[in-house]
Amino acid sequence: MQLYAVMQLSARNRLQKHCHTRWVESQTTVITFRELLPAVMESLGEIQLWAGDKAAGKAAFFLNSLNDSAFPVALMVLIKVLEVTKPLSVQLQRVGQDLSRVMTSVNDCIELMTRHRNDEADFAVLFSTAEEIHQGKIQMPCFAARQTQQVNVPANTPQQ
Repeated sequence: MQLYAVMQLSARNRLQKHCHTRWVESQTTVITFRELLPAVMESLGEIQLWAGDKAAGKAAFFLNSLNDSAFPVALMVLIKVLEVTKPLSVQLQRVGQDLSRVMTSVNDCIELMTRHRNDEADFAVLFSTAEEIHQGKIQMPCFAARQTQQVNVPANTPQQ
């Protein structure tokens, strides 16, 4: 697919720089990245073909990371988390906040995140969107027979 054709699918045509200190803008940055992901992958695919360039190795590394099955799932979960936390972040940055109102908003945010975490139908929607992004089936992660540093969560399907 030509890069220009990929760019026409999105309302935006430039990635935004991610700022670690401006949490409120993170959601916009991540959503823009999601919209431009096909163009980013197309560009990285072209850059990795450059002969004798250090950028080609980096592009191949980034493209490999973006093609990993876990990436689209993590991206969709991040978008959902930022969707919930952005209004709270905006509220917390206002001057002269009432502490009890802020604590109520924090508790509401925690409750909503807990509900999203426990809602299998909600995750199924995120997972199907991640499969669309990945353009295929998401694979099961590799499990070690004996693992001492991390928990092996038993699962039969990638969605679990």
